[in-house]
Amino acid sequence: MVRQIADLRTISSLIAAVLFLILISLIGFGSAVVYSIARLQSNIQDVYVNPFAVSNAGMDAHVTLSQLHIHMLEILLAKDSNRVEQQLSDIMALDKNLRKDFSIVKSGFQGDSEKIVEIDHLLDDWQNMRVQLVSLVRLGHRDQALTLATGGGIKLTVSWKRR
Repeated sequence: MVRQIADLRTISSLIAAVLFLILISLIGFGSAVVYSIARLQSNIQDVYVNPFAVSNAGMDAHVTLSQLHIHMLEILLAKDSNRVEQQLSDIMALDKNLRKDFSIVKSGFQGDSEKIVEIDHLLDDWQNMRVQLVSLVRLGHRDQALTLATGGGIKLTVSWKRR
């Protein structure tokens, strides 16, 4: 009888040890699965979400640039100084949006960094040209502003659209 009790204790200990090993194994596998899912989420973020945000920002920048171009044409054609000032306030807001979108593109762009620098210079050149055009329009030199827009302005717009 004593031997049967000892055998039962041995069997109970063995079953407890096996259950403990199964529990440890489940915790280990569960931890590995959680780690793998976290790594997968990070990979999806890097491969899909960030380039998608950069692509969307690039498209938004392109639309904003077209809107800026239209507003500049409206300034050149405006006969009322109040209309010019209204267009200027719209241009300031659009330029702010353009810079914000371009900063997203700049931070997430994975291609040739020289293209980003080149586009940054084009944006600065175009902003300088807008300032010159507006000052000429404000001074009443609309013909000179049109000449500037059809000369350098078109070249800058074509350069931008190629990028």
